Parts: sequence; C-alpha cells; structure tokens
Amino acid sequence: MRKKTLPFDLLLHWISATLVFLLLLSGMAIVGAKFSWILGSHFALADITHRVVGVFWVLWMLVAVIHKIHQIVKGAGARNSWLPIGKRGFAGFNLLFSLLMIFSGFLLWFMPVVPFIYAVLGFAMHEFFAFLILIVIVWHIVQKRHIYRLPLFTKRRSK
Repeated sequence: MRKKTLPFDLLLHWISATLVFLLLLSGMAIVGAKFSWILGSHFALADITHRVVGVFWVLWMLVAVIHKIHQIVKGAGARNSWLPIGKRGFAGFNLLFSLLMIFSGFLLWFMPVVPFIYAVLGFAMHEFFAFLILIVIVWHIVQKRHIYRLPLFTKRRSK
C-alpha cells in the first residue's frame, strides 16, 4: 500500500497559519498590559518570541512566493488562491499585508536607530494591520465552517 503524502500546498497553509497565530499571540503580549497575560506578563519572552517567529514567517513567505511562482511557470497556478501572490481569493490581500507587516516590523526592529516619527508610524501601521489580520482570520474561519458539515463531524440519525 502506497503511503499518501501531505500536499505541499496544505503544509504551506498550516505552517503559515501557525506562524501567524504565534505572531498574533506574542504581538498582543507586547502591546501592553491588557494582553500581557498571554505570555505570563513576560515582556522579554514576548519580544524575543515575536522577533524569532517573525524571521521564520518572512522566510516561510519567501518559500510560499517561490512555490507559487514555480506553480505559475508550471501552469498550475490557479489552484491555490490563498498563497501570497496570484489573481484569486486572498492572494492580493496576503501579498499587500505581508509586505506592509514586514516593512513596519523592520522599522520597529531597528527602533532606536529609526527616526521617532517613522517608528511611531511603523508601530501604528503594524498594530492596525495586526488587528485587521485578526479580524480577517476570524472571518476566514467562519467562512470555512462548512467543513463541520462533513459526515465525519455529523451524527447520523437512525430512523
């Protein structure tokens, strides 16, 4: 019997989702006292977690973009609308928000060197888009709730 492998596209999606989830949690813990309980009010842990996961996320987005370009060249590009580039679904949203988050995160990473006004704008942009991404993720989950209607998740009623 041949072992069924997990499609790389599905792996890309769930690793991206996991990284974004970790970034949202650590980022919310950094924002202030209101959410500091998320990582036990340990600001340094939240900061280092956010930076390390952020680097992995940027690298992973690079992998996703390279994979999508490879699919487009191969002629199989229309299948996955969630990837960061392409014509369908979340593609433009993902690419735009990924670039804005990378740019604003880069400004914040080097905050002592960056002029104060740019750091403030970078922080405002990073926080605004982070909360917007959180809203979009909730919307995405609600839109995908149909998976729970599959026979695996529903009880069959006997007559």
